[in-house]
Parts: sequence; C-alpha cells; structure tokens
Amino acid sequence: MIYSVMQLLALPIIQHEMEIETQLRVNSSANELKVALARGEAVTQALAALAEQASSNKALLVEQAPGIINQFGNQDIAGGGLWPEPGALSPSVQRDSLFWARGNTGQLEMLQDYNDPA
Repeated sequence: MIYSVMQLLALPIIQHEMEIETQLRVNSSANELKVALARGEAVTQALAALAEQASSNKALLVEQAPGIINQFGNQDIAGGGLWPEPGALSPSVQRDSLFWARGNTGQLEMLQDYNDPA
C-alpha cells in the first residue's frame, strides 16, 4: 500500500521538482557561459580597435594591450596579444608579435617565443 502511494503520488512530484531544479542549473550554467563569451568578445573587439588605431605605434600597443587583456586581473583570461603583419611595427622585423601570458604569479608577462625564428 505504501509503495503504491509513493509510486502514484509522491514519485511524480519528486521527479517534477528534480526536472525543474535540473533545468534551473542548466539555465544558470548557460548564462554564465554567455557572460564569459561576451567578455571575451569585448576583449577581442577592444584589442582589434587598439591595433587599428595604433597599427604602427609599437610603444603604444605595448603600453595599452596588457590592460585590455588583463581585464582587471580576470584569471579566466590566460593571455592574448597581437600578431602584426611582417614589417608593420619595425620595417626590418618579420616577426614582431606582442603576446602576454598569465604567469605563475597570476600576472601577465610578455612573451617573445613566437618572434624567435629558431
């Protein structure tokens, strides 16, 4: 008797509540992803605008890009940078990328690995 009551009355209610709770978790996760993607899009757009406005001014790019990439210390951003066309920043330099990666301390550090022709 108790088993029948549980199966007919309680189980459907419990299942429905679990479905609602699961859907709420999924929606929350989806919203968190949307926010993170929007932030990434904003960083990309800001870097693109900087690169367009200061396309030949390496000093300005080096000064401004890390602040855009860092996003107030957002540890979700591992790094970022700019890869100008060969000779764009320095006429005789083929590889003159500007890339920052988050180091062990959590701070952005400029890397030159890509620029090494070896």
